[in-house]
Amino acid sequence: MTAELEITAPNSGLRATAERPNMNDVIGVGRAALDAIGRIAGDSSRLREEFGRKVEDLASVERLLGEDFEQRDALAAARARQAEIESQLDLDKATAGSQAMDTESA
Repeated sequence: MTAELEITAPNSGLRATAERPNMNDVIGVGRAALDAIGRIAGDSSRLREEFGRKVEDLASVERLLGEDFEQRDALAAARARQAEIESQLDLDKATAGSQAMDTESA
């Protein structure tokens, strides 16, 4: 019969779980704990590799964001139209008024 053993690092809070044998099997529990600790030791290299991949992904996305795109002019026109509509609706004034009321009541 096995159960799950959870090991938590005191400083980092990093957790590892492992299947462990019955608590009466002291050697088996010890081996399970050592195996879990060994996996934690390998986490740093795995995390470094993942971080490297994420940095590359970020660079790729930033490059794509800087490129021209087909609908750029249409987007600029739509944003200008939205700003025009918002100014006509005077949405900022309504927000400022409610904020002033909140300040007065405080």
